[in-house]
Amino acid sequence: MHELVTAIGSDKVGIKLSPTVYCNNIENSDPEAQFKPLIEALNTLPLSYIHLMNGMLPLDNYPNYPKNGIETFGSISKHLVIANAGFNKETGEAELEKGIAKIIAYGSLSLPIQICQEDLNYMQSSINLIMQ
Repeated sequence: MHELVTAIGSDKVGIKLSPTVYCNNIENSDPEAQFKPLIEALNTLPLSYIHLMNGMLPLDNYPNYPKNGIETFGSISKHLVIANAGFNKETGEAELEKGIAKIIAYGSLSLPIQICQEDLNYMQSSINLIMQ
């Protein structure tokens, strides 16, 4: 990451992490022990954002996985936090109100086929506010 920041420039590089996502039988015995030090190390770099994914599949069989990756890992980050995975309009707004994530990234399955102009204006004003 340091080389990317050096090559591209300060505040122009971000990273996406999926600390509570298991896939293709790849599991983590202790996501907090692995990702907390990583995020703390990333705090020393001038990143533009850290994009965190919550677990997309049920975590009932993974008691060692935090139930809310955004709270567990986003609260450590000094960078702008983008939250992703499993949010709809209501849960996305609730996540933003917690104050950790500043942006919610919605997957295409969460978006209606047509987005009204009011929603587009709201999204643009939210982005403008964050970028100030």
